[in-house]
Formats: sequence, structure tokens, C-alpha cells
Amino acid sequence: MNSRASENSTSDLVAAASGELTPTERRIAEAVLAEPTLLAFGTVSDLADRVGTSRPSIVRFANKLGFQGYTLLQKHVRSGLSQQLSRPSERIRQDDITAPPIRDLINAGISSVLDAFDDGRVAELAAPVVQAEKVWILSGETSRAGAHALYSGLSMVRPRVRTLEEHSFGTDLSDAGPQDVAVVFDFRRYRRQVVTATRVLANAGVSIVAITDSPLSPLVELA
Repeated sequence: MNSRASENSTSDLVAAASGELTPTERRIAEAVLAEPTLLAFGTVSDLADRVGTSRPSIVRFANKLGFQGYTLLQKHVRSGLSQQLSRPSERIRQDDITAPPIRDLINAGISSVLDAFDDGRVAELAAPVVQAEKVWILSGETSRAGAHALYSGLSMVRPRVRTLEEHSFGTDLSDAGPQDVAVVFDFRRYRRQVVTATRVLANAGVSIVAITDSPLSPLVELA
């Protein structure tokens, strides 16, 4: 197992290797990300049967993520699950025992979001938005609420923020250029129009910040 594999989550490893994965390996990745317990507690045969592939394909997938075999990948996923399961209990012990249940749920939800980001990652995502001449905000139908929330917040603190609907992608992107940034929201099932518009912007030199739900999202390779 290399150092990159030992330090990163399974999702991060899949994202890093996504450009090298074959169609079969992408199906394996989708199954593992959707149901990590299948890999953590199942055998090579269990995972191969679920995906509809061979055991050697599972081993090659583990190698692509930086592990020398299925067993080491399985240990890595188990470790990640163990950490995720321990965090809520640690927070509960630290919380005020008189807090109402709804407050516990809200605090746990906020904490889980913050746990997913470190200060360096947030700064990395924010930098192009701060420095851009124009900010374009694109979204699919199911992610429109997040796009409008971002537009509302950004437009109060900086000029030249534009939010685009799918029907206007073709006409409103003509003046986008390398000094701009596009923040793109899209979740499974990914909208073809959103991916196409994002590719047009990327080809025009616009920096892309993708807000999506999987390292296998078609937006990842454009960001």
C-alpha cells in the first residue's frame, strides 16, 4: 500500500484514479461508494457477484487505488468506516446531556459537513471565486436550490455573479472567458445539458468548481 492510499478516503482514491478506470472498474467503484460495507465485510467473490464481474477485476481495481491486493483495500475501508462510526458517539459524550434530540441531530449534521472539509480545501475552492472577473453559477433541475442559495450569498458581497438555467445555456455563455469561474451544481442523474455547458466553459478557459455527489460524476474530469 502506498502512502497516498493510506492517507486518503476511498472516495478520494477513486476520484484520483477515475481517469484510469475501465468501464468495469467504474462499476466496481460505484458499488463500493454506494455500499462500502459490501467491500469492508464481504469477500472478493461477494463483490464480484454483486457487480457482475470476475475476481481478478476486483483485484485490479484494488491495485488501481494503490493497494497490493483486495485484503489491504478491505482493511482501509474498514478503518474508514470505524472512524465514521466513532465520531457521532464522541460528539454525543461531549454534548450537553440536557440538549433536546432535535438539537443533537442538527449539531451532528453540521459537524459531519465540517468534518468533510479542512481549511486548506475550503480556501482552495474559494480562491478562484474571489479572484474571478465574473462568476457563473450553473445547475441541473435537482440542484437548483443550492445554486440559488449560492447566488443569493455571493451577489451580496461581489459584483458580476450570474445564475443560469438550462434553457439559457446556449445563448448566455458567449462572453465567458479565462478570467471567469463557473460553479456547477449537478447530482445523479446527471443532466446532459449541464455537463455539455460545463465542457464548453472549460474549453473557453473558464475555471470550474464542481459541486457534485460522486468522484465518478462527469463533472469531476472538468473541474
